[in-house]
Formats: sequence, C-alpha cells, structure tokens
Amino acid sequence: MLSCLEVSESLSEKFFVGLDLTGFENNGAQRAVSRVTLVIDGEHVCTAGDDSGMELIADCPHATQEIAGFVLEQVKYGQYKMYSASDVNIDPAFELGDAITAAGLYSVIARIADDGSGFPSVSAPGQEELEDEFPSGGPLTQEFNRKFAQTRSLITKTASEIRLEVERVTGDVQELSASITIQLGKITSDVHDLDGNFSRIQQDIKGISATVSDVQTGLGQTLRLGADGVSIVNAKGSKLLIDGGQINAETLNLSGHISFSDLDKTAQDKISSASANAQNAITAANSAKDTVDGWSYNGTTYIDGAMIASDTIAASKLKGGSVEILDPSGNVTGVMKVEFPNFAARNVGITSGNIFLTAENGYISLVSDGKTNAGITLMGSNTAGVQPSVLVAGDVVPNSGTFNIGRSTASERWNNIFLNNNPTVTSDLRCKKNLRYDLEQYDPFFDALRPAAYTVRETQDVKVNLGLGAQDVEKALLDTGLSPDDFAGLVLPESKDGFYALRYEQLLPLCIRQIQQLKKRVSVLEKEVEHG
Repeated sequence: MLSCLEVSESLSEKFFVGLDLTGFENNGAQRAVSRVTLVIDGEHVCTAGDDSGMELIADCPHATQEIAGFVLEQVKYGQYKMYSASDVNIDPAFELGDAITAAGLYSVIARIADDGSGFPSVSAPGQEELEDEFPSGGPLTQEFNRKFAQTRSLITKTASEIRLEVERVTGDVQELSASITIQLGKITSDVHDLDGNFSRIQQDIKGISATVSDVQTGLGQTLRLGADGVSIVNAKGSKLLIDGGQINAETLNLSGHISFSDLDKTAQDKISSASANAQNAITAANSAKDTVDGWSYNGTTYIDGAMIASDTIAASKLKGGSVEILDPSGNVTGVMKVEFPNFAARNVGITSGNIFLTAENGYISLVSDGKTNAGITLMGSNTAGVQPSVLVAGDVVPNSGTFNIGRSTASERWNNIFLNNNPTVTSDLRCKKNLRYDLEQYDPFFDALRPAAYTVRETQDVKVNLGLGAQDVEKALLDTGLSPDDFAGLVLPESKDGFYALRYEQLLPLCIRQIQQLKKRVSVLEKEVEHG
C-alpha cells in the first residue's frame, strides 16, 4: 500500500523519454479511480467516493473525512496506465512514483530493474502486481470490505466495570449498536436497531428489568421482576403490579374463563354464583336495551342518540337550535329556530301560518337590550297580493312618554295614520312653563308663510296636497328675526339623510290669533259705519 507521503508526492517528478529506449509495450489502462480509502488503524477508516471504478487505499494514521475527500478530488477520474519499457535513458536519481512519457504514453514508474548498465528497465505492472500495490475488487467486494471495516468492537475494563460494545457506522451515522456492561452490582445489556428502537435488560441485586422503547419518542414499556413482585409500566405511566397475594392496576380487564383451583368448594360455588348473577345482570341489561330500542312514541318514552320522544317532557332548562311545533296529527305547523342572517346578529325566528301570543294575567313584552341597532320588528308578509299587516287586539302602550312612532328618515316614516277620532294631545297647564300670551312677534312670521299645492314624490297617489314647505317655514322664521327654536312647528332633520317636517297643530294658535284680530277690526268698522 502507499503511505500518505507517497500519495501526496506521486507524479511529483516528470521526465520525457520519448523513443530513447530499446523496447516498449503498452498494456492498456485500468478503470478510473472513484474512491479513496485512508486506513487509520485496524478498525477505523475514512472513505470518500463510490464503487463505480477503482479504489485507492492508503495508510494514514491521522486521516479525516476532509482529507479523504481532498485526495479524491486530486486523483478522481485518473487512470492507471500499464506498460513496460526496456533500457530507458533516464536520470539515475529517478525513483518509484515519478512519471515519464515514453513512446507517447504518460504514466507512473511503478517498478525499476537496473542491471548496472545505466539504462534501467521501467514498467507499470499488470493486474497481479496492481492488486498487490493497489488492492481492489469489484463494486460488491469493495462495498463488503468497506462495511466490514466500519463494524467496530470495543472492550474496556476498569476497576468498576467490564464493557463489551459492538456497533456499525456508515459515515458519521451509527446504525446498529449493542453492549453488555458488567458491574459489581448489576449486569446491563443495551441494543439499538435500524428502526430507532431501544431495548435494555438490567439485572441487579434487587431484580431484573427489561425496557423496550422508541429512541425518537421515548414511548415503550418496562417489565421489572423484583422482590416486591412483577410490575409493568407503559409510556403513559399506567402500572400493573403483581405480587404473591394480589394484582394492582388502575383498570383491569379480564376475558375468557377464569378459575380459582386452590379455593374450597364453598368459595368456588360463591364465585360461580356471583359470576352467574353478573351474567344474568348483563342479560337483563341487554334485554332492557332491546325493549327500549323497540319502544314506540305513543304512551311511552323513546330515547336514542338522535332524539327523545315522549308525550310530555318537563325540564328546568332546554337547549337546542331548532324546535318543531306539531299539531295533534304529528304534522309540523311551526318552527322556532335560531337564524344567522349575518355575522353581526343572531335571530330567533318563529315560522307558522298564524302566530298568537297570549298572556292571561299580564302583558306580552317585547324588549330590546338597548344596544346599537338593536330593536324589535313586527312584519307581515306580502304574498299572493295580500296587503301585509300586523294585527293588535288591544291597546298599544309605551313604557314611558319619551318614545316616538317612526323617525325622520325616509325608511322609518309611516305613510298614513287612519283614526276613528281626532288625536288627543296633552295640553294641561300643569305640564307647561314659561307661559305667555303676547304673540305679536309672530305676526310678521304668519304673514311670511307661503301656502302651496303639491303632489308627493315616489308614490302612486296623484292627488293634490295643500300645505307648507318646511324649508319655506324655516326661511320665514329667519327673515322675521326668529329662529327654529322659537317655533316647535318646524322639525329639523335628525341626520344628514333625514327630512324636514312640520307640526301643523302649532299653526292653529296663530290662525286663532289672526281670526280674533280680524273680528275685532270688523267690529270696529261696523260701529263706525253704524254711527257714520
């Protein structure tokens, strides 16, 4: 074999012989070098490359994987060219490992035969000499030799223990390992397999324990034989303990025939009776289940994983997303369920032909929680040309006098209000303050009002209405030195998309005042004419 020094200095000296020789024979070329193996000692090697070509093996006690890779890069794809040349004219200082070019062939000097004439014969030996200098076999032989060289064994002996260890390593990865450790108090054996499983058997003065587990997850089970009995512990911590008198376990499931041959006949009979009673209980339970499964609805209660059916169910609390209301024939006449029209609301919907809410001794209250956009909506459905309506058979009373019917926005106003009687407006003097009767400042405002005729937009009604424009009223107030706060008959919009509105009843006092003034003036004129 070549040493590290010989490998690094191969082909370091070169000489051109040409045809300055008496005989030459070209013996061909071997496969290119594809693997370099550096032998550290009898058990450790560093190798790089593959087995597609020749393997170059060299002794190198200080080899590393990086050195093997570097050497491979230097000699990779190089071919050993075999030849023999007679009586070559070369410098006597040439030695093995130097290179020559003879008869057009460039190769290494692997053998020198000098008869003292000063013209030695040189050659690169054939297959037999090559195997002796560069041992190599086929790919299978090379792989076997490399694997064999990577199987390591180690025996260590100290004052406290003796350890035998065998392992197989590929590159830097440990594939298989097994060890036996003998100590004064115990003997331990460990095995790691290719699947990452780990097993340990340990015998000490307190007993024997065996553990099988997965190296990656740590899951497994441990069996221990000791003075206190036999115990089995799994990866979840569940433990089974068996001693001379009892079996302890968090949960114990037994199946098959169980007998107690060391008990007397009386005890055996009691156990048999208890077993028979247990079997009878199981049979009765199964029978009860079959009976329950066969129950019908009328007069009985039916329970399964999907429903409970009975004539009457009483409970302090029922939970569910949908309730179907049945008529006496069992047909669905209505459904009460939770609906999600959007992500911001949860609605409880009741669907039926007609819905009646009846309270015999009190009120039916529909209460909002007061949150933004929270409210109560009563809607009738417009189907088949039927005008939707909400029927109230009783008084509609607010819980305080601060609420309105409708709002100023277009979508929240009522169209018409039909009444049998005139609306009643609270006008008690006890409810009024800052009372005064001098309304002379409103005379110019009254004179500035502009009655008009009009029809309403966005409606089918073509009838002509008579009234005032709210904006005209606002202008009349401002033009006569008043403000909207001086006249409650003008209702300003609550928001930018709201509408102006008027309270026409606020004009009645002004009309009465104007009529009274006219009557006084007519009376004065009549007296003047009478005394003409």
